[in-house]
Amino acid sequence: NYKFFIYLNDVLDQKSGPYTVIPGSHRQYLKKWRNLFGNFFSGNPSPDDMIRGYSDEQSTSITGDAGTAILS
Repeated sequence: NYKFFIYLNDVLDQKSGPYTVIPGSHRQYLKKWRNLFGNFFSGNPSPDDMIRGYSDEQSTSITGDAGTAILS
């Protein structure tokens, strides 16, 4: 699966809500399932939100000006 995003506004810091990835998380199946089930049962509308078991220090945020394209 691929995701393609284009920033419509400037996204220059964490407060702007940048696209964020956790390098290597695609291989951590146990954490992925724990997040999926936790999000489902907590009512989190974003099923792929990886909030359990990861910290901000482990993530990489992608910032950019309006018009920046991201292929993930």
